[in-house]
Amino acid sequence: MEKPSTKPSIIVFGCSFAQGSVRENFEYQLSKKTKRMVYNRGYSGLGIASMYAQVSNPDFYKLLYPKVNPEYAVYIFISDHIYRLYSDKLGLKEQIYIKENISPLKEGIKVSFLRQISRFYYIRRFLERYFFAHQLAKENNDKNFDLMKLYFLKSKDELQKRFPNIKFIIIKYPSKLIGEPAHEEIYDSKRWNELKKQGIKVIDLKTYVKADLTSEEYIFKDGHPNQKAWDIISDKLSNDINKGLI
Repeated sequence: MEKPSTKPSIIVFGCSFAQGSVRENFEYQLSKKTKRMVYNRGYSGLGIASMYAQVSNPDFYKLLYPKVNPEYAVYIFISDHIYRLYSDKLGLKEQIYIKENISPLKEGIKVSFLRQISRFYYIRRFLERYFFAHQLAKENNDKNFDLMKLYFLKSKDELQKRFPNIKFIIIKYPSKLIGEPAHEEIYDSKRWNELKKQGIKVIDLKTYVKADLTSEEYIFKDGHPNQKAWDIISDKLSNDINKGLI
């Protein structure tokens, strides 16, 4: 859109799924179909703690168009965010910004040694997959969910300090990324109802759209969603937003 829309905006958070790997990504299509401004705040390789790092930082709100408040905050969740959350909790990646009180929105800043080594993909993957593996055992799923729930609720609270009426939505995306663990127990947990009771809308794409998004028809070779996947997801979500169903 050439001119900023006067309709309430939408902020999308998440990892590479949210950031997009297609020309007309989820945010572009959602903006086009709802005629709203949609902010893309997804970062490849990151997750829930990255969202919290942003919304708890005053600099984040300077990026938003001041004349239009957001109506929706949307987080695109994949099961691998459990792994990433543990590495964030222990000081790697975006979480380091919170500890050092540094804006993640500024380029060229100096960060800690842990942040520097986390830039190296294989080192980070080793730390996440092996060093934190004992914390992600099946018997610890309640603790894992507790940590994830805490970050979601803290993020929601931070946003509602600025925008009391903002609606928080979690979109659960069934993922088959190459080399990523499934964590189906977390994805399918009945405990998502606890977040619903806290005023968070939880959408499971396994049932929300009439398609198996993990099939080859809807993914690239590395497991990321292709254009066709985002077409049907944005169609359904924008339709529900336009009709006031969410």
